[in-house]
Formats: sequence, C-alpha cells, structure tokens
Amino acid sequence: MSLVRQMDWVLFSATLPLLFAGLITMYSFVGENYFFERQVLWIAISLGVFFALSTVDYRFLRRGGVLVVFYLAALLSLVLLAIFGELVRGSQSWFNLGIFSIQPADFMKILLIIILAKYFSRRHIEIAHVRHILVSGVYAFFIFILVFLQPDFGGAMVIFGLWLGMVLISGISKKHLAAVMLGGLFAGTDEAPGEIEDVNGVKMKVYRGMGSIDAMQKGSSDRYLQSDKKNSGEMIAEGVIGYVPYKGPVKNIIYQLVGGLKQGLGYCGAKNILELRKKAEFVRISPAGLRESHPHSLQNIKQAPNYKSEFI
Repeated sequence: MSLVRQMDWVLFSATLPLLFAGLITMYSFVGENYFFERQVLWIAISLGVFFALSTVDYRFLRRGGVLVVFYLAALLSLVLLAIFGELVRGSQSWFNLGIFSIQPADFMKILLIIILAKYFSRRHIEIAHVRHILVSGVYAFFIFILVFLQPDFGGAMVIFGLWLGMVLISGISKKHLAAVMLGGLFAGTDEAPGEIEDVNGVKMKVYRGMGSIDAMQKGSSDRYLQSDKKNSGEMIAEGVIGYVPYKGPVKNIIYQLVGGLKQGLGYCGAKNILELRKKAEFVRISPAGLRESHPHSLQNIKQAPNYKSEFI
C-alpha cells in the first residue's frame, strides 16, 4: 500500500497517451516491426524503473552538495563522451555499452531542471536581481556548449529552452531578461556562430535544423528513423535551414544603436534617459500615416545600416 500512496498517478497517467501514440506510429511502418518491438521492450524497462524510483525518497535532492556532485559527474560524462563516445552519423553523442547505448544529454536535461529549481527556490525573495539570470545561465551554459560541440544543435537548443522556461516561470524581472537576451540582436555578426554563404548576391549566415534535408544527409537521419534513405528525394524533412543576414562586426551594430539613441534623445529635447521619460510623448497614428512616415512608392532604396523599409 505504501508504494500505491507514493506513486504520482497523475504523472503516470499523463505518460500513457504518449506511449500509446508512439507505439501506434511505429506499428504503422511498412515492413518488419523492428522499431515497434524495440519500443515495447524499452517501455517495459522504463515502467520498471519508474516503479522502482517511486519507492525512493527524492527529498535527498534538496541537499546542495548532492546536486553539485551529480552536476560535476554529468559534465565529466559529456567531456568523456568527446573522447570515448561513439560517432554515429556525424554526431558523437552516445556511449556504446554493448547491448544498448546511452545518450548523456538526455539525463542532463532532467538534471538541469532539478538544479535550477533548487537554485531559484532558495532565492525567491531577491529573484528579480539580474545576477540570478547570469548565475543560472552559467549552469546551463556549460551543458549547452558540450552538447553543441558533439555536434547536437537540437539538443543544445532544448537545453537553452529549459533554462529560458525556468527563468520565465521563476519570476525573474522581464527587463533584466530582455537585457540578457540582447544576444539575439547580434546574430549574423562576425562574432556569432554560423557559416557565411552568398545567397543571391547577399551575404547570409546559415543555421541548419537537425531535421533539415542537408543535416540528415550529413548524419542526423538516424534520429528521424530515415538512416536507410540515401537520396534527398526519399527523405522527409522535419526541419529547415535558416538564413540570417550577415551584419559584419558586432561593434558596428552597437555603434548604430548608440547613435540612434542619441538622435532620439535629441528629437525629444532630452539630455538623458530620465529627461526622456518626462518629455517623450506617444502619438497614435493611422496605418496610412505610418506608411507616409517612411520612404514609399519607390522602386528601390540604397540599403542603410540602420534602416529596413517595408513600404517600398
């Protein structure tokens, strides 16, 4: 009876539709049911682990020292993965243990959630301070980099998404988060990752989704159960390739931002941000007025470093 009381039946019930949906999907494959049978086996094993762990008092995870040990051990496993990991379709993200393989990044996702929950629970009073964004980001950053270098861009983005979600629901100041997230503004600069390609005469930085045709041709097809397909015409894309306009050095972006801020202060007759808050006045205009405020009815304009028009 104690096991029945300790079970999280809501969580258990929520997983059942997902398990059945996965089985139905795999059973519909043409030919042998290899993946279906293997999935049934792993579901049985995972349910056994689930019931076994339900008997464990997980409150020991409240101790910071335990989480530190788990975190360091997990980071060490990712480092060892770069040395001893099995290279599968261009990604060195698995430990081959003979009868089965383990992907440490999956365990890191669960561990990151626990670590961030522990961190934010101890700092709920001063949670709005920007330093908590940075410190929590450091925990996620090391995991993100090690997963990204496997290379596993999809897994790295999941790590980033988990960190961002935990930060948002923890109650951290949205202004501070916006300041930290300004890194997205610098995508496409020399300092940002990504290869530079010429697309129709325009320099762009390229980012490949792991489910894109190009990525699957270079090694990620097995994660989408399409490793038996060699030609791009046979593959079913589950991602895209994104292009970000190349922006040059990041110092140019910062220079334009500072220059635009100075010009805006001048138009409002303000010497600083405090005066701007007092003197600035917002005026509602119509869509037609917005269009007339921009260069319009032109065949084309010469591109400016700080202006893109949608009204040409």
